[in-house]
Parts: sequence; structure tokens; C-alpha cells
Amino acid sequence: MSHQAGRIAAVIGIAVILTAVTATFSLKLAEQLGRLSVPPLYDDVVYFVAAVQWLNEAPSHGIAENVYGLLHQHAPFSTLTAAIGFSLRPEGYLGPYAINAVIILAFLLGLAGLLWRRSLVDIATCMVGAACVPMLWQTMTEARPDLPWGLALGLAIGAVLHRPLLQRSRWSIFGVGVVCGLASAIKPSAVPASFACIGLATAVQLACECLESDIRTFRAAVRRAALPALLFAAGLLAGTLPIVGVELVETIRYILKVMIYDRDLWVINESFRTSLMHYSIGAEGRVALNYWLWIGLGLATIRICFAVLVNRRDVGAAATILAAGLVAYAIPTLANVKTYFFGAMFYGVFIVTMLLNFDAVVAGLDAVISRLTPRQALQRWLSSGLHLVPLAAVLSLFVANCFPGGLTLPTSLTPGQIQDIRTATAKVWSLLEQKSLLRGTMEASGQLGKVPVISFSSPYPVTPTTIQLYAVQARMRVDVRGVFFDRTLDAAEKALLASDVAIVTSSMPHNLPGPWMGDELIERMDANPGMCLVDSLPLLTARVIRIYRRGNPGCGTSTPDSR
Repeated sequence: MSHQAGRIAAVIGIAVILTAVTATFSLKLAEQLGRLSVPPLYDDVVYFVAAVQWLNEAPSHGIAENVYGLLHQHAPFSTLTAAIGFSLRPEGYLGPYAINAVIILAFLLGLAGLLWRRSLVDIATCMVGAACVPMLWQTMTEARPDLPWGLALGLAIGAVLHRPLLQRSRWSIFGVGVVCGLASAIKPSAVPASFACIGLATAVQLACECLESDIRTFRAAVRRAALPALLFAAGLLAGTLPIVGVELVETIRYILKVMIYDRDLWVINESFRTSLMHYSIGAEGRVALNYWLWIGLGLATIRICFAVLVNRRDVGAAATILAAGLVAYAIPTLANVKTYFFGAMFYGVFIVTMLLNFDAVVAGLDAVISRLTPRQALQRWLSSGLHLVPLAAVLSLFVANCFPGGLTLPTSLTPGQIQDIRTATAKVWSLLEQKSLLRGTMEASGQLGKVPVISFSSPYPVTPTTIQLYAVQARMRVDVRGVFFDRTLDAAEKALLASDVAIVTSSMPHNLPGPWMGDELIERMDANPGMCLVDSLPLLTARVIRIYRRGNPGCGTSTPDSR
């Protein structure tokens, strides 16, 4: 008992130290050139708004109503973590990012649980190795569900693969299904992809177990695996539906909108080869995994060769883990829309399967050393080196991440972008906060009780939802809209003219049509006698951002020299 208690304390201590170092250095980097260097940006700010609104309404609602309100969100997990972050640190926006340290700690402890039968040195090696992968550091700098979902999905796949399913009790199989369901629910819009990844990995695992057993016919294999498969599927649904079910219809609409209706806005024209390499040696893969891709592939190759040549009993497990990794890579690769964040499915599964392969390779080499080395002293020396050298290597790599240039962020901003976002956001909010702009607009329209409408032609340099966040925090009633998806100049102009305040940025390259038309929209706003020019700010990374308000006809819109 004392040995187990000491072992548990050591693992927790290692996880806490790794988490503290990772959190400190990654947040420091984010404050220099990442999300914390500017006001909140997409998509993080969406969850911040939802969290603040939920916190504002919570005191007047009961427990059941608050729980329902939390589940009635696009991603309840991210809304909850943001709410906890704001509760622990109300000032600023560090809290919703710092809370991600809990996610990293949970992942490292979950990883230790999967490897608990190994020596403490091997567990420490795997934990430090996982903490070296850039994706784990980047989880601290993003307040959206994607990266936690990827890590949780990796642990879920590991829970399925690390021990034979057919040898487990019925409640154990159901429990693993629930765990997988909870991991899937972290990102509701990716539940179909999560189910496909988990389902295919589980099917391969059951098939390999049936092949390795005494079952000799297909019918007998189906009969043996049917009940475990049904129990697992029941657990999967039990862990997912209570969280995702409330917003299921809206989630389906969101998936259809992104993947089908607005597909042309997100899909990049590229060759099949380039598309195939996105999450491995492409830009996304290099940011998330860097050289760990080659280390993981090397370990997978060594394990398969070792299983074929030395330990035939490990062939099934090695093939199952390889299949799980390939499935996790294929799903985001075959999707129409490719982003760094959707690739989190592969990154998380890759980290876990890489470390499971490392565990198997070390165990196999340990067995070879004990069998082929007759001298006890030499055997102990070789065995110690086998365990300690990898630990020393990953420790050196972990320390290297702490130095400048040792890490790359998925959201990295240039000094010009940081200055533009800060200056423009502060200017727009200061005009709205003083209420003089809105009061003049309401007086001109003769609708003093109406909620003012603020429209933006571009998400840059001012993120519209950031202004909405500021308004929610200040308890100010405004209707903030983004005129990004209007595909024609006339439609965009009509939407801006229907607002009380219009913020228009000059033309800039972007995947949304609104920012393309910035110059033409400025010309039309200037020429419209019902729109008054309030201010015009020169930008470093785009030419200008102009602020208009609705006014009496003939209010005039002189064009400043800053344009």
C-alpha cells in the first residue's frame, strides 16, 4: 500500500510540474504574439460571450434551468470552461485560457492510467514525451473545444485498445463506451466524425480479438462480439446524447451550413497530394506535431517489425493501433474543410498511440535483453539504459520547448496586426461605450427605445463578437451583426444601411466575401446622404477602417486624408 501511494504521489507530482511549466511558458508566448496579445478573437470569443451571458443569468435561475441553459449551447464544454475561467479571474481574459491547465493535467494523468502496469520510469518518460508535443502546449493558448476534444478522443481510443474488450465485464465495456461518448460530446459539431473514428477502431479491435481466439467461423465471431458491441454502442450514446441532444437540431444545421451550403467559402483549391498531406507534413501537421510525427511513425514501424519477427502475440495489438491511427488521419483528410483545429482528432490519437507503441517496444526489448544476456550485471546495465536514456532524451526536448523559438502557436500575430486590432477595437468600443454615437443615431431615426444595430463588413481588425462581449459585460443592449457572408455588393450594402452604426474595413484578401468588397462599400457609404462618417482610422495591415452612423439626410460624409 505504501509503495502504491508513493507511486501515485510521484505520478501526480510529475503531471503537476509538467502542467505548470507548460501553462506558464505557453501563456507567456500567447501574451507576446498570440491570442492574449489582443482583444478576444474568433472562435474563442463566441464561447466567452456565451459564458458571460450564462453567468449573468445564473443568479436568477434555478439549478435545473442553469444546467439546461448550459446544455443549450453550441459547445457546452467550452462555455463551461470559459465560465469557470471568468469566475476564478474576472479581470481580463487570462482565466478562460489558464483553466486549460486542468485539461492538460487530466490528459497526463489519463495517459499514466493507461500505462499504469509499466515501471514508474517508463510512465514518466511517456508523460514528459507527451508534454513535448507542440499540440499539448497549444491547448493552453486556444479557448475552443477542438484541442481538448482531440486529447480526450486520444485517451478514449487508448481506453478501447489498451486491454482486450472481450475479456472485460459487461459493465466495463459499457463504461468505456460512456467515456468515449463524453469525449465525443466535447465538440458536438464533430460527433459524426468522433463516432466514425471510435466505432471503426472498436470494430477493428473486436475483429482482431476474434481472430486471435479459438473462434473459427464468421457466424461464431459475430455471435461472440455482438453483445459487447451493443453494450459499447449503448454506452457511447449514453455519454453523448444527454449533452448533445438539447442542441442536436441546431448542430445538424451548423454542420450542413459549414460543410455544404458555405462549402465554397472554406474549401481551398489544391491537388490531391497536397490535400493528403495536410495533417502530417503539411502546415497544420508541422505546427501540431513537428518532428514527433517521425518519432511516432518510427515507433509504429519498430513495433510491427518486432511483433512479426519476435513476438507474434503482439501482431493483433500492433495492427489495431496502426488502424486506429490511420482512421483518425483519414477522417479529417477526406473532409471538405481542412483546418488545423479539425486535425486535432488525429493529433490526440497520434500522441496516445505513439506512447502505447513506445510502451510495447520497451517491453519487448526488455524481454529480449533478459533472454539473451546471461550475465546479471550486464543485463541490469542494459535494462537501465533502455529505460533511462529515453527519459533523458525527452527531458532535454521538453526543456528546449521552453526557450524562445522552441514552440509555434496556431494563432500567431504580427506586430502590425496586434497594433491594428488593439487600436481599432479600443476606438470602436470607446465610441459605443460613451453612448453619444448611439444616442445621436437613435434621435435621428426617432426610435429612442430601439436596440441599436451595429454591423461590420469584416471580422478584421475589429472582431464584431468582441464588441458584443464588451457590451454583455457592460450590461449594454446592442445588436451586433457581421456582414461577412453576403456574396454580392448590393446585399452587403443593404445590410449595412439597415444598421444604426456601420464599421467598414477597406478591401483585403480573405475567404469570406465581405472583406473583398471593402473599398466598394466605403465608396457607397461615403456617397449615401443618410450615412454620416464618424471616424476613419489608418491601419498598418489594411488601409483604413471607417465608422459610419445613420443620420438625417444630408449630414455629409467628408473623406479624411487617412483613406
